[in-house]
Amino acid sequence: MIDQNEIKPPNSSPGLKEEVSVKRPIGETTNRAKNERTEIKIIKENDDFEALEQEWNELAWESDTRIFQTFEWNHIWWKHFGKNKKLHIVAVYTGSKLTGIAPFFEDDIVLFGRKVYCCLRFLGSFVSQPEGEPLTGSISYSDYLDCIVLPGYEKIFFKNILHYLREAKTGFDELIMDEIPENSFIRNEMIPLMEHAGYELNYEVEDASSSPVIQLNSTWKEYLNTLNAKSRNTARRYFKRSIKGNKNAFK
Repeated sequence: MIDQNEIKPPNSSPGLKEEVSVKRPIGETTNRAKNERTEIKIIKENDDFEALEQEWNELAWESDTRIFQTFEWNHIWWKHFGKNKKLHIVAVYTGSKLTGIAPFFEDDIVLFGRKVYCCLRFLGSFVSQPEGEPLTGSISYSDYLDCIVLPGYEKIFFKNILHYLREAKTGFDELIMDEIPENSFIRNEMIPLMEHAGYELNYEVEDASSSPVIQLNSTWKEYLNTLNAKSRNTARRYFKRSIKGNKNAFK
């Protein structure tokens, strides 16, 4: 566990993804922040989740997000991987406007019929394969996970999220936010607020995985010119196959 006063600033690697783990019993009651007309709503039912679609996508459109923060991606992911789990989406409203979403679900460990551990994780996080799939173990089908926050409301949003995590009392042991980009709201807004505002939350940051970036040329011809003769001929051949609809072109 890393002490809040010793954590190092993020490095400059653009493709690094991380996992942030916050350990603290947290809760589920709706809370209204004083003097900010801000309200937290906890979404636990599928019907309430689906009712958020328009507001969710309007917020995602205005925020600095990727496809993995859209309503469609999260809803489809939950449909296929949410079996035997519980929604715990934290929606923050300022006035009547949705200004932030933390798209969590509850992940439990049960031994001998008794729950021994419970954490909150992002929709899209590592999960066991659906029943009937040939793969085993855990796998993530999402990248660049993060909260969704309206520009200009970052501090208000995370102030309310941290207050919720610290004050509510339903017995969650940990909040795990994996596959987040280095330039995420979590790193840039939540962690500095935790450090400087005196929130009594223990946390650690770990390098989780890398996300390679390929800088593409302006045109296909320019790209081919960067290859050696053999690779250039191979690329042309497979490109022609793809144009003709050959399914093996990308094998």
